[in-house]
Amino acid sequence: ENAAAIFKKVQPCYDIQFYIVPEFSIQNDGVRSNDVLFRDKIVELFNNRIKGYKIPVINLTGSVRERVEQVIKAVEAKEEYNGRF
Repeated sequence: ENAAAIFKKVQPCYDIQFYIVPEFSIQNDGVRSNDVLFRDKIVELFNNRIKGYKIPVINLTGSVRERVEQVIKAVEAKEEYNGRF
């Protein structure tokens, strides 16, 4: 309940919100959980919140390089749009 109130307050402060789509298998790096069911529950939680709050996210997919290019393109488009006004 408190988290939802905080979210509603700070979410409009972000110009662009990116979501990194989990499309690769989990790598056991000794730091993050390698539990696929846990990951899938977190993905479902994020997807439900994104849809439920109608958050305008840009889904990032592909290789690391492709994801970086998608971020750059989105930021440049936002800057161009802001420059018109």
